[in-house]
Amino acid sequence: MSLATTGRAIVSAESMLRQFERDVLCSKDLMPYGWPPERMPESAQLNIVRSTAVAKHWRSEGRQTLAMHPEVVRAVSGASSSKFDMSMLRAIPYINPMVVFDQPPVIESWRRGAGPERWMAYTGEHEMRLIGFVLSGKRASGRLRPNSSFPDLIQAVIDEVTSTHDPAALALSVIAYFEVYDDAGKKIDGELSTLSMPLDGTYTLKELVADQARRYNFGGYASSASEEKTKWFREVYKIVMGVVLYLCSTVLDAERVPASATRHLSKTIARKPLSLYRVGWTLGAALTRYRQSIPKGSGSQMGDIRHQQDPQHRKCHFRWQWYGPRNAAPCDLVRGACDCPLRHREWIFIAPYWTHRERLGVAGMNTLRKVPRAV
Repeated sequence: MSLATTGRAIVSAESMLRQFERDVLCSKDLMPYGWPPERMPESAQLNIVRSTAVAKHWRSEGRQTLAMHPEVVRAVSGASSSKFDMSMLRAIPYINPMVVFDQPPVIESWRRGAGPERWMAYTGEHEMRLIGFVLSGKRASGRLRPNSSFPDLIQAVIDEVTSTHDPAALALSVIAYFEVYDDAGKKIDGELSTLSMPLDGTYTLKELVADQARRYNFGGYASSASEEKTKWFREVYKIVMGVVLYLCSTVLDAERVPASATRHLSKTIARKPLSLYRVGWTLGAALTRYRQSIPKGSGSQMGDIRHQQDPQHRKCHFRWQWYGPRNAAPCDLVRGACDCPLRHREWIFIAPYWTHRERLGVAGMNTLRKVPRAV
């Protein structure tokens, strides 16, 4: 297998591992009483503690790393879906996976146009590149109480972090990692954002985004949330949630990469070669060919359009599908999260496709439609 096919993804993984190392060192420095708020907001300090705890879980659970094909990332980020049962997130086939991008999506910074913060020296004229994220479980902490001290908050954050497949987990936690670049293309900083989504209930993607935007704390300051920053958040969430939904799909396309490709990363916090998988490389290549095959133009070889349906491009989407004996009682859990003999639903990703492709001429799709006669 050619290393070139995942080379940039491995670079993203190394960058995230280096950030893990910095967080581990910082968490030792700020414990147990933290830094002064003027140096860094309390919420940002707790994010460092959380990142350290997640890193330790990831390393102890097999160092599973998923390199996403860029074409699949583009597709799932724009895929539509109906409401979905959040319990399906328990069916992710990897424990605490690190997801890395071969072509990091570029997102306009939520601080664009703003002046420097007290703990961010650079100005707002820059862009952010999402290099990847790490999943973990989030369970309830019994240490939180009104007016909790900072040491108690630190311990509560550590207690919350658990495996993605822990039955006691109440939510799926996401730590997203960004590289920050100025307008000249120079890397000037790194940044992480912590997101979460419940593991029960039924939601649409729009509802999940609205709930996360309401709870999100930009830059450690609750008052800093604005429509512009919420717009940034929606773009990030579409990518992250789209990838997570694809990982839960029963049509997941993944293959193991030889350990030799990541042996050099053993010198990082990983300590051993990663369990690296290429995700979507077969599907991604097919999506690339599909996109390139879409003709441009306005004419087609249709014949008698009065009795034929025009070719239509169907957008990629996610959907539920029942699986199992028709006469069996339905199980409340998603296939993969339960192995009982009842009937289950499974989550499927449908790639984009054409209907009546045979009627599509070399010049493209016929946009002509029959006009109904006046009554």
